[in-house]
Amino acid sequence: MSTESQVQNMPYAPPSAVVGVIRRFRDRSLADPVTNGTLEQIGVSAGNISRTLQALKFLGLLDSEGHITDAFRRLRKANDGEYPDALAEVLRDAYHPIFEHADPGQDDTVIIENAFRGFEPGGQRPRMTTLFLGLCFEAGLVPEDKAPRMQLQPNQQRSTGQRTTSRRRAQPKSQPVEESTRDEAEPKTTSHGYPLVNAIVDQLPKDGRWTQKRRDLWIQAMISAIDLTVEVESETEEVYEGEVVPEHQLES
Repeated sequence: MSTESQVQNMPYAPPSAVVGVIRRFRDRSLADPVTNGTLEQIGVSAGNISRTLQALKFLGLLDSEGHITDAFRRLRKANDGEYPDALAEVLRDAYHPIFEHADPGQDDTVIIENAFRGFEPGGQRPRMTTLFLGLCFEAGLVPEDKAPRMQLQPNQQRSTGQRTTSRRRAQPKSQPVEESTRDEAEPKTTSHGYPLVNAIVDQLPKDGRWTQKRRDLWIQAMISAIDLTVEVESETEEVYEGEVVPEHQLES
């Protein structure tokens, strides 16, 4: 379990990688301890391996040496009906400072991203938010229109008959930047299957004018939406300016 001393750094791995490992352990098995080589074998890209390990340890699913924890075993034993609540309990424990300031099921992405202020690396807040929302979606805590797109590797996906109930539990709700005054019958702009982006595009002023504050909020929300819905992958691990990668993340 995470403690106050452990949450100064927040994970920012792609949610598809972290969720893929969780589903793999539930449906099949994982070598213990889980290492860089383990994650590579199950389809995690080389550039995301250390970040994925960091996220699993942050969640308390692996210990500091990569061994599978009792919390991870409980997720594996939970049936499909119990799994969302079991994962939600893990998330509320690990991310308790975030849940104290934001409700992922109700608040927009600007509020959620602001809840990550003060945690490091500061330049990765959008990715921290993406991972958080992706995990919350898997646990049934956010509606589908707020969930990041997660392209899982074929060997990480569940079979059609084994889907979790989290998607059925979530009730879609639109989360606009500000309360809309537009006519509900007005045709909406479409962006090829990006409902979160669509909702923000719909907030553009119909008269072509807005205040500086509203403009800044809109731009910030759109940037967050793009970060949430379009995943950027790299072939090699990237170290960002001002980011310090702990030595244990570089170990195989």
